[in-house]
Amino acid sequence: MNSIINDLLSKGKEGLWWDFKQKFHNNIVAMVHDILCMANVIHNGNRYIAFGISDSLEVVGLNESDKKYTQADIITALRRLRFSEDNIPNIQLDFLQFNEAKLAILTIFNEPLKPYYLTKEYSYQGKSIRAGVVYSRTNDANTPLD
Repeated sequence: MNSIINDLLSKGKEGLWWDFKQKFHNNIVAMVHDILCMANVIHNGNRYIAFGISDSLEVVGLNESDKKYTQADIITALRRLRFSEDNIPNIQLDFLQFNEAKLAILTIFNEPLKPYYLTKEYSYQGKSIRAGVVYSRTNDANTPLD
């Protein structure tokens, strides 16, 4: 994982299949939205969301006081949603030490069954992922929720 982080940081920016977040999302809808956007990218390889890295590519690490998700939290959230064809993105969350910082890397595995989209709207704490919308990414920007 450390070599993947070094490789992504060396690119000097966020990209089509990798994203940096200073901390975990405050809302599970935002997390699921990012996963859907990444999972639907046309790229022959896995996709990555690295938590503990700022938009300016500074490795800040995760604070103990920040909200954190576990892999089980994310998988449970995904399984509760109604996906087309019951096709759920395959993810893995790893925590690691990178230099002096604690990071989390969410891998969204490349799967041939795309696109991923919901057949029923998902709302939580004022945010919604709409049914029937294929969320994706262009360069380093996600399709907006609305």
